[in-house]
Amino acid sequence: MKNQTILTIGNTDTYLTLAINTNKNKTQARKELITKFVAWYDTMRFCNAKTFKANKPLDVKFEVNSAVIFDSQAEKTRELIAKGAGKLMIQNTPIGRSRFEARLDALVSLVQMFSDIEATKDEETRNAVVDAIRQEYYAN
Repeated sequence: MKNQTILTIGNTDTYLTLAINTNKNKTQARKELITKFVAWYDTMRFCNAKTFKANKPLDVKFEVNSAVIFDSQAEKTRELIAKGAGKLMIQNTPIGRSRFEARLDALVSLVQMFSDIEATKDEETRNAVVDAIRQEYYAN
């Protein structure tokens, strides 16, 4: 679907898929995505529902406008803009939760920067866009 960022996150048997509109301000969209995830996780824990394992890393996949931008479980890196095998884990302590939210925020921010790049472009065009994003990132 056009103008949509989709986050799929989870491990073992439980995966959550969240979608946000990409027409929004980037900061607003990032906060909405993180708030929705934290609200879902807290509600499931409150209801004693079995969610994903908190002591195992979470698999994360981002799609922007039907193109996969980031996938922590991908085998074929040619089809992706970025691949990572991060250890994004939830820790159920106040410090651990704020650390998790900060890491998820940084990951969403990275994906938003890469959302301008399409996976089908040739390598030269992709490198030019990445260089422009890098200059914008370091300027801030």
